[in-house]
Amino acid sequence: MISARNKIRYVIDIGLICTFALSFGTGSVKLLMKYPEILRSLGIRSLPVFTISRIHDLSGLLMGILVLFHLLLNTRWLLTMTKTLFRWKMAVLVILLPLLVSGCVQEEEISTPSQGPDKAVEDLGYVEVNAYEGEDLTPLSAVGSTSIKGIQYIEKETYRLTITGLVDTEKELTYEEVLDRQRYRKVVTLNCVTGWSADILWEGVLVRDLLDQVGIERGANTVIFYAVDGYSTSFPLEYIVDNPILLAHKMNNVALTPTHGFPFQLVAEDKWGYKWIRWITAIELSDDPSYRGYWEERGYNQEGDLDGPLFEEDEEYE
Repeated sequence: MISARNKIRYVIDIGLICTFALSFGTGSVKLLMKYPEILRSLGIRSLPVFTISRIHDLSGLLMGILVLFHLLLNTRWLLTMTKTLFRWKMAVLVILLPLLVSGCVQEEEISTPSQGPDKAVEDLGYVEVNAYEGEDLTPLSAVGSTSIKGIQYIEKETYRLTITGLVDTEKELTYEEVLDRQRYRKVVTLNCVTGWSADILWEGVLVRDLLDQVGIERGANTVIFYAVDGYSTSFPLEYIVDNPILLAHKMNNVALTPTHGFPFQLVAEDKWGYKWIRWITAIELSDDPSYRGYWEERGYNQEGDLDGPLFEEDEEYE
């Protein structure tokens, strides 16, 4: 007869297999989201992104709990492993103790603290805020960062934003000239197709104010944004003109870092994260509404709406 202990072990083993399968499956789907052409070839047009991400996180948590119970039920093996590790630890400590003591003594003799009036003063800069008007914000350390060619580094002194295409006057603006206009603040949620989201206080200038400065020619219907790494994306002109779309230079009261898109990131409200282009170096007014950016060219939906399909239909894409 099977003992109660073995029955519990059996249930835990089944649970481990199921949670591992869930975690592996949802993790694989999240990875495949980076390759929409594969999903499209499988006939997948849209995915419940947030549900998949939550299932992945929950299955990982449950798997960890089951592993803990599995270890507790195998206390004999656990005690043996602990004793073995303890013996190794003691042996290593006995060998290294003389070296550690001598090292500490030497360090105390040669090190001197840096103090006095000659010590350099570090500029602390802006302080990150964690809430705005009663709304909690996502810490910048928890904000994800994905890119096609890694983090880009742009020098503020040599940076230029060019505005070209169907405009009355083409412009080339320095970093300071871009910001030399009314600035705005707004909390907007950034949603990534891989499942995470972040509530951020953005600060910057309105893209439509920049376009007003150069003048929009008749016939223009599309705004294309380009980044220094070759990334690009586009929007209908109406979306940019009719909405307060920010070209942001700060997140949570802190100037953008290279990781988060310095000098400027587009805050594309109500759009998926792949429309939130970073490291912007150029804006073009066009009469080509069919222009496709980096991910759109690879099958992601042209509009990028949060409540719309994630991928293009085959007949439209072809």
